[in-house]
This record gives sequence, C-alpha cells and structure tokens, in this order.
Amino acid sequence: MQIAIRMLLAGLALVMHVHVSKAVMEANAAALAAEADRPVLGSIVEDAAALMVWEERESGFSPNPRPQSWDARAGLSRGVLQQRPGVGDAALEVQVTAWLGLLREGAKTCPESAAAPLSGSCVGARKLADRRMAYAATLVQAISGK
Repeated sequence: MQIAIRMLLAGLALVMHVHVSKAVMEANAAALAAEADRPVLGSIVEDAAALMVWEERESGFSPNPRPQSWDARAGLSRGVLQQRPGVGDAALEVQVTAWLGLLREGAKTCPESAAAPLSGSCVGARKLADRRMAYAATLVQAISGK
C-alpha cells in the first residue's frame, strides 16, 4: 500500500509542478498509509491532494519554513503544516498524522467545509479552505482522469 501511496504523491507533485523533499514525501506516505482504511474526505486520493495543497500553501513543503505570517513570526505555528509548537516541532510523520486528525475533527464539526477549522474556524476560514479544497479537487481530477 505504501508504494502505491508514494506513487500517488509523486503524481500529485508532478501535476502541481513542485519539488517535495524525500523526507516530506516519506512522512506523507507513512501517515496516509496508516489512515488508508478510513479516509477523511472519501478516498485516499482526496486526502493526499488536500494534504499536498496545505503543505504547499503553508510552507512550500519545507519542514522548517522561514516565518512569514504573523503567527509564524510570533512562534505560534511551525513545521511543514504550520501547526502549534509541539506538534509543528515534532517528526514530520507526527505533523502529518496530527493534521489528518484535525481534518477528521473538522469533518465532524464543520461537515459543509471539513478543512475550514485547519485555518481558523468553520465560518471565518471557510473561504480560504474552500479555495484550497477546490484546488485539491482539480488535482484529484488530473490524477484520476475524471
């Protein structure tokens, strides 16, 4: 399963025209493989696409991005997915697993926009989350040929 997920992630990176480090790819593959039997968004492909979009937008796939946003400069968000200290300082696989857990909770609390709580709240961050999810949907279409 992990080899298929690695191929999926490589395909997404190709479609996105981005370079993703081996460390980030391996962490993504391991975390997604552990969650493969219970995808949050309906399929592992959708989960992987959303994850890749968030990593690109939050850090440019960098495990140690240069702080640019107010919360990063204040030390409130860290890591490849710009999460709170502790999680954002943890191993990459832990960061990705925690992000998938937040997405899963978001699906429960904000079923109309599961990703909104990742960037704030169900209401306040919905536009941002919906834009990112729309981009993820185009990636899913490109990968699946649908």
